[in-house]
Amino acid sequence: MRIVRAKLVETAQPANLKAIITGGPIPVGDLLASRFQAERRIPFYTDRDNSPRINVVTDSIGRSSMYGGVATAVILGALLSRHLNWPLRIITRTEPPEPDRLREVLKSNFVDLPKQVSFVTAFPSDTGKPIHLSENDKFLSTSWWTTSCLINSCLADRIVYLLQEDERMFYPVGDDYLQAETVFKDDRLKFLVNTNLLLSHFQSEGLLKGRNAALAFEPAFSEKVFFVERRKKPKFRFGFYARQHNPRNLYWFGLEVLNEAVQRNIFDPAKWEFVFFGKDIPRIEFPNGINVVYKEALPWSEYAEMARSLDSALALMSTPHPSYPPLDLAACGCRVITNTYKGKEDLSLYSSRIHMAALDVESMIAVVGDQVRRIESGIDCHQDDQGPNLNRDWREALAPAVEFCKGAWLNVRG
Repeated sequence: MRIVRAKLVETAQPANLKAIITGGPIPVGDLLASRFQAERRIPFYTDRDNSPRINVVTDSIGRSSMYGGVATAVILGALLSRHLNWPLRIITRTEPPEPDRLREVLKSNFVDLPKQVSFVTAFPSDTGKPIHLSENDKFLSTSWWTTSCLINSCLADRIVYLLQEDERMFYPVGDDYLQAETVFKDDRLKFLVNTNLLLSHFQSEGLLKGRNAALAFEPAFSEKVFFVERRKKPKFRFGFYARQHNPRNLYWFGLEVLNEAVQRNIFDPAKWEFVFFGKDIPRIEFPNGINVVYKEALPWSEYAEMARSLDSALALMSTPHPSYPPLDLAACGCRVITNTYKGKEDLSLYSSRIHMAALDVESMIAVVGDQVRRIESGIDCHQDDQGPNLNRDWREALAPAVEFCKGAWLNVRG
């Protein structure tokens, strides 16, 4: 594999710097550009090189980002690169790329490295530093804002939007919600949707309904990474997916559930310890003194090792998507507790190890308590049927997605 690195340094000043210095009014165009900076067009230059290339546009492929959806995007990009025999370029928007993270994720998921990979950072503020654009460049966008920046770069007919959540739900109903929904309604786009569950949700909302505009796929969980690992431990381990700055993961509600469960003596500190995994996790103390282990920004292989060590876990997601942690953990034999949502009442099609509860404390505690009792009594769930849709091979899982992208890109002129 030949890797080419290109780094653009973020040096641009705020658009309204002159107004700040002079104390004068801010030009309305500058104010709008500053508010929606992530959607700014990427500056490109062209030359005689019109070779085809696949571009994955994402915020970051850094250590703290290379999970779930971002990992899925680069795996798909690599598979497309190998299938079409086109180079792969990773364009990051908020952080310089870390090529080693790409290698690690592909290797861990048994996906071959592309023959040629390049990396470039195009910060939204670098409006005057162009990157190369071939007439035959195609783009895999990974969020509404990366899609919007490509649309603003006049590249709408070259985009396949890898849609992995109802991204309107990242925000209160307001300007950002509206911006995301506007992208979902753009009939020039092709949408590749992570799970049939999420596609059904969008269609029930009257979105992504254009003919041949959207295809759903189900993610994969390599059995060489996510597998049942029986090993003796001094205590049972209960995990908690803890991301306090991602409201959809309901950190505070989950913490309330665990605190109440501790106070009701569901967890014996002589038998159990907690494992909090996620990002920006506050260090806390429970009233019964139960030990808490913190796991943050783990490399892919260490995340999988942690997942294999858990006996049960609470992993919440207050959106239509099942989210990756419940599926990752279930693939490792963990008894996962997650929440219901409209249209997401049962995830047993993925695994019977996933247990659902309504979003109220009593319902959650009842399911948590039941799983704790079953584990302590030695009831084995490792042989449970995992369901026909828990894919184990990314190449097989994404084969329809590869054909979808191929058709979208080769049936339109670049």
